[in-house]
Amino acid sequence: DRSPSRGLGDVYKRQNDYISVPGLSITQNYSIFSVAKTTAGSGRDYLFDGVATNAARSLIALRNSGTVRFWAGNWANSNIASPTGFFTIAAVFDNTSSLLSVNGATVTGKNTGTYNLSNGIYIGTNYQTNADFLEGDIAEFIIVDGVASARDRQKVEGYLGQKWGVTAVLPSNDAYKS
Repeated sequence: DRSPSRGLGDVYKRQNDYISVPGLSITQNYSIFSVAKTTAGSGRDYLFDGVATNAARSLIALRNSGTVRFWAGNWANSNIASPTGFFTIAAVFDNTSSLLSVNGATVTGKNTGTYNLSNGIYIGTNYQTNADFLEGDIAEFIIVDGVASARDRQKVEGYLGQKWGVTAVLPSNDAYKS
């Protein structure tokens, strides 16, 4: 039972777990939203990755040389420090116009490449399911087929922050924080 009423501190802890969704087939442009937490380690933690090599992959890596990076054929460094504790994250995969937002801090105009999630997705590990396991928890994970506007992205971040009780990580001037 991982319902919101259980609370974020009540999420079950397991090691090297991941979720496989082999039937997902989505091509750029798409948006990803999540509330997650990193808990330990120093290696890369993949929030998600595709299930096949290269052209059918895109991913978000936490603690990748200390920053959050995303990839769809080209590594894009957000220069946002990897968060600790629970955080909100939003990413738009849109080739050279990709963006990443962590706790409302947003970088735009990033070149992630053109690869897709056309053969499915693994949530919480890399495409080989043998390394880069997320050492932490995922409260919610949302995929939207298309580019979320800035306003819609902020609304979803606010919704997730309110639903999971992590509005404190959002900027104080966030219009959808409360």
